[in-house]
Amino acid sequence: MLTEEPITFSLVDVVLDEFESPMISQPLYVNDSTSTNPTLIDTCLFSDVVGLVDLLRTQDPLVYPNPTSGTVSVRTNNHWDGTVLNIIDMMEDRVNRTELSSWRRIIDLEALPVGVYLYHVVAPDGRTVAGKLIKE
Repeated sequence: MLTEEPITFSLVDVVLDEFESPMISQPLYVNDSTSTNPTLIDTCLFSDVVGLVDLLRTQDPLVYPNPTSGTVSVRTNNHWDGTVLNIIDMMEDRVNRTELSSWRRIIDLEALPVGVYLYHVVAPDGRTVAGKLIKE
């Protein structure tokens, strides 16, 4: 769509005072063309490695300890309340089903034989988180 209004561009300068590894936290400055002093706008965080999976992991339930010798704790965020934890063996049989009615739940797995299991945490809205659980 064409417009007859003039287009205005702004120039933003980012000033990094010093580099620190692995994370850099520096102020972001913008230079106003009518001023010689830059104005502090915000603080930016720069990281060497950023991944979508890591960002999503902050919302996942936490199943620990893993590996376990008997019990595991499942900790969820508030928006995961009402979810169901299913533990499945390598033959794809469900060996445990637990409703998570609070933000932290301890589940006894001592009756399960030593081995590798999968866990699925299913929220009421259909979101699912899966992982591997090792019983020693």
